[in-house]
Amino acid sequence: MGTDVPSTLTTIPENGGRPVREKVRDRRVMLHAAGAVAGWGAGAVVLALACHKAVLGPGHGSGMTDLETYREAIDSLRHGHGLYGYDRAGTGDGFTYPPLAALLLFPLVFGGFQGVAGVWSLLTAGSVAAIAWAAGRHVAPPGVARASATGAMFLALALSAPVAINVKFGQISLMVSALVLVGVLRFGRAGGVALGLVSGVKLTPLTFIPYLWFAGRRQVALIAAAVFAGASVAAMAILPHDSSDFWLTTVFHGDDVYAFTSNGNISIEAWLQRLGMGGGPVEKGVWLVCALAALGAAVRRAVRFEREGAPLTALVVVGAASLMISPISWTHHQVWLVLAAFVPVRGPRAARVAWPAAVLSIMTFPLDDLRLFLAAAVVAVIPFRSPELWAPAPPEPAAR
Repeated sequence: MGTDVPSTLTTIPENGGRPVREKVRDRRVMLHAAGAVAGWGAGAVVLALACHKAVLGPGHGSGMTDLETYREAIDSLRHGHGLYGYDRAGTGDGFTYPPLAALLLFPLVFGGFQGVAGVWSLLTAGSVAAIAWAAGRHVAPPGVARASATGAMFLALALSAPVAINVKFGQISLMVSALVLVGVLRFGRAGGVALGLVSGVKLTPLTFIPYLWFAGRRQVALIAAAVFAGASVAAMAILPHDSSDFWLTTVFHGDDVYAFTSNGNISIEAWLQRLGMGGGPVEKGVWLVCALAALGAAVRRAVRFEREGAPLTALVVVGAASLMISPISWTHHQVWLVLAAFVPVRGPRAARVAWPAAVLSIMTFPLDDLRLFLAAAVVAVIPFRSPELWAPAPPEPAAR
């Protein structure tokens, strides 16, 4: 009686030192800081080695065939030979993007190939960092925990097959994904401008516009649609013949590209053709039904996640749907599936641990056959948790 008792054992000093709670907190801070340094450092080394090999390794950039295709097709346009008549080394691999892409990428034809390849590789590495930075803000609270989470995400991306293929072939896909993700997550109306422009470079990002509209971000959706339409009309005025070729012919023949039915293409249409349906009207009809179903399911789930405070989850779901809907979804397009590993799921601890491990395994190792099914699961099946990982749970209703 009369003796004061501490309210909690965690405040009792240990051997006259600092409270146990403070020591535990300090250890966590040190672990997070070490994780941040390790993740960002190791990821930077992986990317630096990959970029060095692509640009300065055997062949000195000759393996960056997609970048070479961009340059040579635009150079063909510059010399009056047209954009869509270009065929790289007789492989049937030509320029498949809208004319606006050629206008925006026109500077690629100036300077030597190796110098352009070096700058392109730096932009690719920067896109990986931007994706990790923007997405990591939604998987951990501010401070060293967030730095550790973004570091882990950066390393996972750097090791993934989509990033490795982007660097190896000099692809533009990571830059497009980075502009969509960073713009929509961080910059509001300016994000709408970015989304509209990159939709004019690759049509697939158009799938994010209905999600924004139904999620209540209608001004951003309208800006994106208006920028896309305006930029496309401007490209038509500058390149009328090539625009006619693209919008009346090329856009309807996505399945004519080289190796369309290979396992690396995880689109619904490629899958149907691998099943033997061919490319006739029946296959097109089945594809249309499946594509609309995937888009509808994705938008419905994404709108719910957006309203519950989980915009990263919403973007990942729509991004996975875009891979299914687009006729062409090679490995280098599939960065959205890597990000799915960092979206928390409901369920027992074993399931919460198994999910990221399974996703990163599928997206790092040559398991192409599983990726369409992974995309479908992300779109319609996986019980993602929202709000996102670090957001506080909503308060319990007051007892009556």
